[in-house]
Amino acid sequence: EFVATSKVHVLELGNFSAKARYQPGYTPDVAAPSITITLYKVNGSSLEQLACTYNNAMVMSYRAGVEPGTAYKVRMTLNDTAPNISTFDVCITTPQDLCNLDIVNGGFERPEANFGLANFYPQNIVPGWRTNAIEDPTSSLYNEFFFGNATGIDGYMPYEGGQVIQVLSPDSGVTTPDNVRGVYQDLDSSEITQFKYSYAHAARGNATVLELFAGPPSGPFVLLEEHPGTLLWNFYEGTYNVPAGQNVTRFVFRS
Repeated sequence: EFVATSKVHVLELGNFSAKARYQPGYTPDVAAPSITITLYKVNGSSLEQLACTYNNAMVMSYRAGVEPGTAYKVRMTLNDTAPNISTFDVCITTPQDLCNLDIVNGGFERPEANFGLANFYPQNIVPGWRTNAIEDPTSSLYNEFFFGNATGIDGYMPYEGGQVIQVLSPDSGVTTPDNVRGVYQDLDSSEITQFKYSYAHAARGNATVLELFAGPPSGPFVLLEEHPGTLLWNFYEGTYNVPAGQNVTRFVFRS
């Protein structure tokens, strides 16, 4: 339970005791938990459900907006029938600029990756982002994030900050407007008419293309950007106009 001190707060889960498969201390007995976060407003002796998310983060604004001085409760639900002993921290912060909200973990700085070439982290311990690059959710590395860091050991340095991820290609090259798979994040667009986006992209080879799509989670998606990769970083930016009635907008990066 917490009392809001601002009109906007950001909640993140982090510091999971579950480890990446190649991290020191990894054991399959401590699995990365799949968690649903649910936000409730305390109304006397009752609770009013405001929103729920599935990506270890919640931006409390718009439909999930909070009121300063009001009490709220947050529930974390394990999406599994088997017990899970992984521990984690719950952190609630306040954005510096309430009128300029950024995407959660936009620079892929969390979790902090180790040194080396084996930085495959399960998506269930990453805040903000998810991947559905392949149809089988139980498949190993394609449901994880490969992090690179400022050591440059994997051949490139981050555009900014200390970390990057490698976007893995889906299992099929066939893409339809209703079935675009890749690295994605869902954003509340219930009160938004336009998003401004920007990102940087570099490639490990010249035969790759990075695409950015946007649309409702169930589709159809529209292609916003498509650029061939180069060995040097390139910066792209643009706008996406939200269709009327699209309360949730998914941005998908696809290689």
